[in-house]
Amino acid sequence: MKRTQYLRWLGALYALPVLGIGGVLALHYPEINTAGLLFLLVCLLLFGFAAFRCFRGLNAALAEDAAYVPPGDEEALEQITYFKRLLLLAVPAFPILALWIYSDLKQLESGAAESVRIWGPVAFLYEQGGFWVAILAVPLLGVFVLGALLKKMNNPD
Repeated sequence: MKRTQYLRWLGALYALPVLGIGGVLALHYPEINTAGLLFLLVCLLLFGFAAFRCFRGLNAALAEDAAYVPPGDEEALEQITYFKRLLLLAVPAFPILALWIYSDLKQLESGAAESVRIWGPVAFLYEQGGFWVAILAVPLLGVFVLGALLKKMNNPD
């Protein structure tokens, strides 16, 4: 994968949470508590800055940049194949997990369920930061995991 293509994908990957967080802020601003608002704004700034850096680096990259992965290294090609399979699993997994946690916490908040079983770190975030912090934690983790996979695919050393 060429550097320009890598920066495009990574910049788009960082821009998606910016759009999602902006949408959540626009639609649910009055409902978000102070800790949740602070968390969302920090995430918005971090991902916005990361996307800006990627797109700025894209302008500096030349189209004829060499690919990060040397084509003759078989071990590197095997690693890339492995990371592509992980990427295909991770892309749908994190949104599905986020929707699952959303539905469980929504049932808890509405009173339809007396208790729910969710992942320990998400439960901690729910207790400390509220509903939206817990909901957005899994997609945020997914963005970091996908970014790490893309970075590892382009530099398997």
